[in-house]
Amino acid sequence: MTLIDVHTKLIIADTLVTEKEFNETTIKNFLESNLKNKKLKSITTDGRNTYNNIIKALKAVHHRCFFHQMQNLMTPLQKHTNKLNRKIQTNKNKIEENTEEINKRKNKYPPIKGRIPKTDTQRIKNRNKIKKLEQKNKDLRKENKEIQKELNIKKDKTRIQKIFKSKTQKQATRRFKTIYNQRNHLEPIIKSFLEKMNKNLDKLINHIGNKKIPSTNNIVENYYRTTLPRKHKRIYRTIKGLIKRIKEEQIRWTHRIVLKQNTNINKNTKY
Repeated sequence: MTLIDVHTKLIIADTLVTEKEFNETTIKNFLESNLKNKKLKSITTDGRNTYNNIIKALKAVHHRCFFHQMQNLMTPLQKHTNKLNRKIQTNKNKIEENTEEINKRKNKYPPIKGRIPKTDTQRIKNRNKIKKLEQKNKDLRKENKEIQKELNIKKDKTRIQKIFKSKTQKQATRRFKTIYNQRNHLEPIIKSFLEKMNKNLDKLINHIGNKKIPSTNNIVENYYRTTLPRKHKRIYRTIKGLIKRIKEEQIRWTHRIVLKQNTNINKNTKY
């Protein structure tokens, strides 16, 4: 768990807890003990619901990272659009196969003038098969058109992103209400997302018009990537070794990000 001052980039507090210990009580104790007697305006979080009551008790503005919010939309949305794109491609492949079969059947018999005689059952069967394949292609093209309309879901995603880029909170609220009132005509994924977003809209647009509140908690995310990159997470054999590595990287963070020094680190320096 980490607390970083968004303006100075200084690490206020940092501690390791096990997954089992990571609960409301632990979070409450961590925040209260490390923010005691400190001037506090707002706290930006990743959106975990546990923070709501704790930050309210601290009498601070609770801002939820809009990047994490959009991630909650993009993850299921990407899966959905990938599924639709695969379906379109499958249909296209079937159309190609059917077209190839149609061409083969059209060239199977030499052309004749007028209607096919009723006695020529083989030609009649061939013609009927061609008609069935042509109808299948027609249905597949129609299905692809419908899927393509569904893929216009990206426009709704762009409309939601615009909410967070509004110049004023009033404009953001108006944009949200416009799309929210249309939710019953939108795809289920978008509708569900908007209904969840409606419950926390005030916490998502705090940053608009207030430059002191960051729109995301990217500083903490960058700090984690610096002090413990994902590729290093599983290479330590002991907790002691892991903590030692994190402390070393904390010094590098302070040296480069806070003090903005590009010189080599003197290990004897106390930060």
